[in-house]
Amino acid sequence: MPDVDFEAIRATIRSGDYEVSAHAYQRMRQRGILLRDVENAILEGEIIERDEKAAPFPKSIFWGFTEQKVESIHVVCSVAPHSKIVTIYFPDEDKWARDR
Repeated sequence: MPDVDFEAIRATIRSGDYEVSAHAYQRMRQRGILLRDVENAILEGEIIERDEKAAPFPKSIFWGFTEQKVESIHVVCSVAPHSKIVTIYFPDEDKWARDR
């Protein structure tokens, strides 16, 4: 399987041609994370993990900040026929630094 094209993922976010799973919407509501924060984390953040062999589609984890740069978040995004936001969460401070 070819490497995931992360710029293609970002292009789908810019164009609005992506899905957000029901699970991701639920987590966003629970955690007070806005869709623009999720988009910002993907567009401005870093790719910290990738799994081209994940089923049913390859996935990646983006690490970035909310739009106002207040909170560090992780966004899991699958690469299907088009990008899909799978889940969003605040990183575990014991495992991940909260600043760049």
